Amino acid sequence: MPLIFLDMEARLRMYTPPATTLFPLRPVDIGRELRELVPCESDPTLFDDLAAALAGTGPRDRALNLRDGRNLRRRVAPY
Repeated sequence: MPLIFLDMEARLRMYTPPATTLFPLRPVDIGRELRELVPCESDPTLFDDLAAALAGTGPRDRALNLRDGRNLRRRVAPY
């Protein structure tokens, strides 16, 4: 399962190897802001959902239809 862990400033702290199938993540990206790594147009609601989760309003789930035809379920939740 692809998992990405961020700190409270939305900087990348850790990710699972399957996350690299969705995003071009590399070990040198640890500490970079998510906005630098993931283009907004790839998931227009991601950063709003991230802000809501960080504000404590609970997890946000969405169905995503990727340009390559894949359909995914994305969850943003505080950990």
